[in-house]
Amino acid sequence: MDSTRAFIDHLFESLHRQTLVKLTLSKPRSTTEELTNVYARLVEIRSRLMLSCTLRYKTKDETRNISIDEAPQQIANWLETLFRNADLFTTNRHYSLQISKKARVCCKKAVNLSPATIDLQHDHAKNRPLDSDNRPWLQALGITNQEGKVLQQGQRKFRQINKYIELIGHLFQTNPLREQARIVDMGSGKGYLTFALYDYLHNQLKIPVRVTGVELRPALVEQCNQIASDNHFDALTFVAQDIHTYEPVGGIDMLIALHACDTATDEALAKGIRAGASIIVVAPCCHKQVRKDMEPPSNLWPF
Repeated sequence: MDSTRAFIDHLFESLHRQTLVKLTLSKPRSTTEELTNVYARLVEIRSRLMLSCTLRYKTKDETRNISIDEAPQQIANWLETLFRNADLFTTNRHYSLQISKKARVCCKKAVNLSPATIDLQHDHAKNRPLDSDNRPWLQALGITNQEGKVLQQGQRKFRQINKYIELIGHLFQTNPLREQARIVDMGSGKGYLTFALYDYLHNQLKIPVRVTGVELRPALVEQCNQIASDNHFDALTFVAQDIHTYEPVGGIDMLIALHACDTATDEALAKGIRAGASIIVVAPCCHKQVRKDMEPPSNLWPF
């Protein structure tokens, strides 16, 4: 196993000289093995250098961070018991290890013709449809601080906003909106998603649209209208009205109703259909009023 030892020595050197760009383990020794690949790179976590390993199983991925002192032995163990191939990419070399079924081992070295740089950041910047910079409405809604940094308590809502915009963005690829389209968000609540959609359409896609948020609670409507005014979102308004009694002026091109309470989602759907909306986006809520009135048959009652 001199070739394996040589490969581990190259790994040890690349770790301590911080020249390791990427390490991969592949070709499991058994077809029944759940662990199919390992991908590893150098990261710095709390000022400590680690080898971050992504263990790719058949049904999931798992990340394991190993100290650079322990990493060579762990990689050696994986090669001895689980994998037949390994590739080590450093800033200027590529080392390849192959172990045959008959335990023949070959270690090859090649010059890396495309020298790579090393990124030790543990958390890579995520590619989001909406970032947190220069968006005062995010601060007004309690998601970011004055510097535009997402607050700890705002992380979940910020992810939700971007996932929503990502889904809507895919929808617009096949169902484009016309200019001056009328969008109605029924049950807009505190307006997180309503503000995000308006910002995305006007400032990212450069589509001039008119957006109305319909919300039953007057205090929330007043707050949202103030935030819209402060951010010069001139074509975004909120109205304090019940979805059941709201009647859109000028029709609806896109209707949104996300978790509108009780049977309000059904009413929103009906209004969107009657108004001829070309896009309807809904996520229904529980029918608490209907549920209370439902009488199950006797054989379904609990004992």
